[in-house]
Amino acid sequence: MTFVDASEGLPTLGKLELLDVRQVWKHEAHTFTPWLLANADALGELLGMDLMLSSAEHPASRRRHLDRRWLRWLRMRSAR
Repeated sequence: MTFVDASEGLPTLGKLELLDVRQVWKHEAHTFTPWLLANADALGELLGMDLMLSSAEHPASRRRHLDRRWLRWLRMRSAR
């Protein structure tokens, strides 16, 4: 990000620093999601994608999906 000092016409440069995202967004639903909704256009432009966010949160299913390896292990165990 570059800012121009109007009095002298010289650019003022900011410094980038690496941050832990958990320090910036303390809670996913309360801080990150609202930021994401407010900045979807800028993020989409950076990624070269058209992002269209329809809502802040979508309910997750109560049923958990098990991967095939876990199911295979359960079958082998019950067959003993």
